[in-house]
Amino acid sequence: MMDAIDVVCAVITNDQGQVFIGKRKSMVSDGIWEFPGGKVENNETKEQALIREIQEELNVEIVIDAFLMDFIDSAFEPQVHVFAFQAHIVSGTMEFHAHKEGKWIPVSDVFRYKFQEADHCLLCFLQS
Repeated sequence: MMDAIDVVCAVITNDQGQVFIGKRKSMVSDGIWEFPGGKVENNETKEQALIREIQEELNVEIVIDAFLMDFIDSAFEPQVHVFAFQAHIVSGTMEFHAHKEGKWIPVSDVFRYKFQEADHCLLCFLQS
């Protein structure tokens, strides 16, 4: 078994206390909602990776507010080690480059959307 791949995701919040979720364009996760983010490159910190990924995917600049939690997604081979951060947008107008759809929802509504199985620990954490 290979080492896990480090992936970061952003739970982006707005002034109304909502979180941003996106639906990816790729067929792999068709119909699945997610918190945006991506792979950590060898030469960057998790925070740098998250800021870069959000810029690439959504065309906005974020500030990271807090580290939330990390978990393993073993639905993939190699496994994915996910690091979740809370963040907010400081500049830019949101555009979808990696997503076909995106929306702001109240945190209390996260279970109404279909996420990857492994994300459920994060959804539960956000509800607490």
